[in-house]
Amino acid sequence: MMLGASQVHAQLLYKTDFESLEPEWRHHGNTTTRIKPSPDGYGKAAYFEIEHGDSSNGSLYRSEIVFISDEVHPEVRNAEIGKEYWYGFSIWLDEHEPDVRGENWFQWGRTPDRDAAGNLLEIYGNPPLSLGSTDDGRWVVLSMSDKRKYSTDKTFTTWNRFVVGEQELGRWHHFVFNVKWAYDEGQGGLLRIWKDGKLKVDHRGPNAYNDDRGPKITMGIYKFSWRQDQSTNVDRIASYAGAVRIADHRGSFDMVSTIPVHTPPSRVVEPHAPRDLRVSVSDD
Repeated sequence: MMLGASQVHAQLLYKTDFESLEPEWRHHGNTTTRIKPSPDGYGKAAYFEIEHGDSSNGSLYRSEIVFISDEVHPEVRNAEIGKEYWYGFSIWLDEHEPDVRGENWFQWGRTPDRDAAGNLLEIYGNPPLSLGSTDDGRWVVLSMSDKRKYSTDKTFTTWNRFVVGEQELGRWHHFVFNVKWAYDEGQGGLLRIWKDGKLKVDHRGPNAYNDDRGPKITMGIYKFSWRQDQSTNVDRIASYAGAVRIADHRGSFDMVSTIPVHTPPSRVVEPHAPRDLRVSVSDD
């Protein structure tokens, strides 16, 4: 999906229209993620696909990508707790039957603390922030926090659920998240969410874990019910990611929005004579 030139800003920490996955991203889960022509006919997009019971490409339940390269800004790989960021991205859900169990499409996962030898001091647990599907086909955001230094179980200090709109298959959905990451009430945590240009969530409060390294982005498809071997009524799910924009506290909605500005093809106008033109013929 191609964006207009007015939406490209030097102040961005990161931007991509997915002309390629390298070198910033690596596969997380199966290896089917690839670059394809965008489904709307403008540019390219990252394509994700999973099939129930198919482990030939790795994971049965996950087709995602994560940041890995040192070439990206360190706060793109891991946000810093206490800082504010702007995230913009677009998702296209491919045609499939509505499912009785949801999935996640975009996550900010946690990075658990480790000791000097690299051993985990706590569990991975659930992502502090995620965009997923409800069982009846709506977009849902889950936000949770834990102010304990080490999380040894899946309990939370806070837990919030926001339904932000209906899902429609076969079109782009554009999201902007404005987040100030915080695990304690006194840190001024912030979560604002726009869907397709409309503000859906304006929430104040904690939204992160008390970790040395802040949340990291994972995008694609995570079908958690298949991981738990639960029955569903779909066997295949596919989606596209069209663009990603990330800015720090100096960002704005306009800076990271992925709502496209398409320039229509120029129209060729055939020359023609004025309607009132009269031609007289002289006998001279």
